Amino acid sequence: MTLEQIRGCLLGLAVGDALGAPVEFMSLAAIKQRYGPQGITDLDDWSGFPAGSYTDDTQMTLSTIEGMLAAQARGRERGIVNWQEQVYHAYLRWLETQNEAYQRRAPGNTCLSALRSGTMGVVATPINNSKGAAASCAPRRWG
Repeated sequence: MTLEQIRGCLLGLAVGDALGAPVEFMSLAAIKQRYGPQGITDLDDWSGFPAGSYTDDTQMTLSTIEGMLAAQARGRERGIVNWQEQVYHAYLRWLETQNEAYQRRAPGNTCLSALRSGTMGVVATPINNSKGAAASCAPRRWG
């Protein structure tokens, strides 16, 4: 995969997330009632954010990539690669941005509490029992 393709995937993610953000928690009936039979077809504002604003899902994806790139760079420079630790620290940097009202994009409480626990969860020692997507805020052992 080329760098251009990766950028295209990330742009598609952010645009799709921004398109779906206003309807994320709505039923199909509610979506059709508000936007018509075709559903949402254009960017719209949501929760006080202007049209085109992406959610915490895009923020977390970018943080995951940031951590993975940091791990790769550290591996290249020092020969040390710890993907989980680097992603965890990227998530902690993301957590700091959530104190800024314009950055807080409705992250789940499970995600926030996991990161605020001060512990990096792994499969062998999880820090919560959540089965939701937000549970992934504490990186688990990959591979």
